[in-house]
Amino acid sequence: MRIHVDKSFCMIRWGRLLRSLIMSPLSLRTGISGDSSSLRYVLITATKSGKTGGVPVAWGEGKDIPPVLRFFVPAIAQADIGSVPAIMMHEDIGSEDPDAWIDRNETRIIPYGFTPDRIESDFSTEGTSITAVSVEKSSLDACCSDLESRVTCAAILPPLQSLAFAYRDMIREPYILWKIDTAGSVIALVENGRVRDVCHAWPDIQAYVDDPETVVADIVPLLRSLGRGELPRQLMFVKPSGSPKLPANRLTGISLIEPPAIPMLPDRFHEAYGNALYDGTGLQLLPFHKRQQAEARMRLWGKICSGVRFAITALLVLTAIGAVQLGLFKLLRLSNRTAVAAIEMEYAGMQQAKTRRDSLKTRFDVLAALVAGESSLTRLLSDMQEVFPEGTKAERITIVERDAASWNLVILAFSRSGSLMQPVITGVQKIKGMQDVSLVYSERISGRQPDSGMRFRVEAVWGLSQ
Repeated sequence: MRIHVDKSFCMIRWGRLLRSLIMSPLSLRTGISGDSSSLRYVLITATKSGKTGGVPVAWGEGKDIPPVLRFFVPAIAQADIGSVPAIMMHEDIGSEDPDAWIDRNETRIIPYGFTPDRIESDFSTEGTSITAVSVEKSSLDACCSDLESRVTCAAILPPLQSLAFAYRDMIREPYILWKIDTAGSVIALVENGRVRDVCHAWPDIQAYVDDPETVVADIVPLLRSLGRGELPRQLMFVKPSGSPKLPANRLTGISLIEPPAIPMLPDRFHEAYGNALYDGTGLQLLPFHKRQQAEARMRLWGKICSGVRFAITALLVLTAIGAVQLGLFKLLRLSNRTAVAAIEMEYAGMQQAKTRRDSLKTRFDVLAALVAGESSLTRLLSDMQEVFPEGTKAERITIVERDAASWNLVILAFSRSGSLMQPVITGVQKIKGMQDVSLVYSERISGRQPDSGMRFRVEAVWGLSQ
């Protein structure tokens, strides 16, 4: 795989990358797009808080993220579900409480013929409006498995949201975004840099190349549907390079807009760049426990970078001490009072530098212990993923430190039947270092499926030395 960088600003960009690694490691973000046969990635340094956008540092394509970037940043990235079918809903809820609206409308986002356990959904509020998205779990799991063979995902965005993010500072008015490739067509309504509605259609790039007129004629009703019964004022058509242009006679009254240029970055990397811009707000479809795992690894990586910063500072102090000692040898050759006074001053400076070095070493040792504890907690979170069988879910997991080597673990969980509680308890008991596992209480929750079942609380003690 070849890594592309901005050659005209190469030293500046990599200097910014190294500075970010030491001073603000969490400002670095990686976005990926595509699949195992054609993975594209973009590494950016995010701009200061309160501003949008990011500065591309490196980008490339192939089957994996290259080792040189894995050395600089952990293999944690943000992606999208590509052409996986999804449905969306966007409404203005006025003064209604968002949680109450979600409880009342949760089944509306479930496609006809599907049950809630087969659908993964997410809701996002913005002012007085709310947007919902849902996708079939099996399709989402397949997408996650393909990505997790190479990276840890911190977010998976709905279709076309990556391009909406990439162009949000360059296109202010609402527009329809139509992407066509070998997998078919995906069409979305974009407002304020967010996808508000989306639909999938059969025409792929081969059908379009063979007969553009027929394909556009089939797409026009979908454009009207997304435009709330009218043709949209603006349309952006994203297609592989070399494909025919849209037949203008079929789109009378629509202003065609070209995908904006992003400095230094080729068009085919815009989706990966948009994924890297995701700031943690808005819709995303990554399951909650996988998000927790990614966040734990990011925290650990941030602490390691802080440790490196302390180590570099300590190295500079030791270098200064070495320079002071070299000066002492020169001064010892002198025999006058000025030389003696100078020696005393140099010695005082050396003692002060030694004190600073010892202080830094103490802080570094404390940090090393903290990093070790954070790594163990990351492994505990990973082990917890195997505890809950089908039909159960964790509503809340609390980990509270008891002392330097042990933690109190509290699990509030829900199961569809009482027979599923014991497998959860047994799974917790099997985790290495776990002891004093007990069922504190359980209660039956009445209601219609799938809301009826048992809610129960399990407590345990987990320790590093157990």
